[in-house]
Amino acid sequence: MNTDYPIETRTLIEKMLQLGTITDANISNRFLMFYQDSTLQSLIADVEA
Repeated sequence: MNTDYPIETRTLIEKMLQLGTITDANISNRFLMFYQDSTLQSLIADVEA
């Protein structure tokens, strides 16, 4: 994810989710693992229902 991203994306990843900085080499993997979390998936499914 070493590209220029809007401030909203940077804020989401770095400040709200606190996954690390956008410039981290493995930030994509952390982002993916965050959204694959089963508890989060259940919460998303409940909200969408």
